[in-house]
Amino acid sequence: MMLQYSCNHNDEFDIFSTNNNEDGEIRFTLDFTNAENVDLDLYVQTPNGSIIFYGNLADDGGIMETECLGKECLSASHESIFWTKATAPSGVYKYWIEYYGSEKSENVSADYALKVITNSQVTTTKTGRLKNGISPTWSFEFKNER
Repeated sequence: MMLQYSCNHNDEFDIFSTNNNEDGEIRFTLDFTNAENVDLDLYVQTPNGSIIFYGNLADDGGIMETECLGKECLSASHESIFWTKATAPSGVYKYWIEYYGSEKSENVSADYALKVITNSQVTTTKTGRLKNGISPTWSFEFKNER
């Protein structure tokens, strides 16, 4: 799989994307509001204990598929971590959102929708609002049937 880099407005702010959102075995997706003022980050811990996030883009077969860096990426208030068919390890995945920062001095809130998709079907949706800190940590159990 190839990691593609492209810019929305200038070279200072990058969006990266892989797989063109193709179907996969497991996908965790985060969509959030207020991207012009807030940066939320998706984290997924694999059954083996590795954590995939913007600082560790690939591990245990999972890939950080989409991440937007900087306030200029308003159309990309979306993040996704993805396993292709027949690559996801069986076990319990933990996942959460971290409030990375705000362009303003005070904390500004963002609404989020976090989905777990297995084999093209939404199996879990978590929604809420984050103003600072970390969301609850949720668990998802996956059994690989290969």
